[in-house]
Amino acid sequence: MGSTRYYVGSGDHAKGPYTLQQLREAVQETALAPSVLVRAEGETEGRPLGQLLTAAPPVLRAPAGLSEEEQALRRVFCEPCLASSTSQSPGNMMSINGIGRSFYGNAEKCPRCGATVRVLWFILGMFPVLPLGSYRCRQASQELFRERFIARLTHTRWPQVFTHWAVALTICSALYVAILYALHR
Repeated sequence: MGSTRYYVGSGDHAKGPYTLQQLREAVQETALAPSVLVRAEGETEGRPLGQLLTAAPPVLRAPAGLSEEEQALRRVFCEPCLASSTSQSPGNMMSINGIGRSFYGNAEKCPRCGATVRVLWFILGMFPVLPLGSYRCRQASQELFRERFIARLTHTRWPQVFTHWAVALTICSALYVAILYALHR
């Protein structure tokens, strides 16, 4: 998708070609609406620009003159996401038999870089017990039993924490009632 060029509009009134990055910048500058139809070179059918931008991972460019580490971060996170988070990382995450640390949730997706806010939990039996912090995360890769990500600590999102606790409490309550019902049968 990196070298694909796109046309905006339909029929004889289509304008372009544009790169994906140019289209992304036009949406950020509100020069184009996400509902505008675009089509790739060689395609006959158009699709909404917003659908194309959410399907394609963003390519961010870092300004020159920064350290290698800073440049790497700026290719992953946009400026507002960097400004609203610290460089503290959750480190290596692991759980054994449902006990350990794990991320839950996916909230506040950034329209510029696609990063989401996830809550890091200490878990028991896969249920969230203690919130360890909220992180701005971007997924790097996902395999069957492993997920790689880049994360930066941000302020705790208490509504998200309480939602996770409420869901876990509801599931635990339902399991408890089901076990009691099965034992008294």
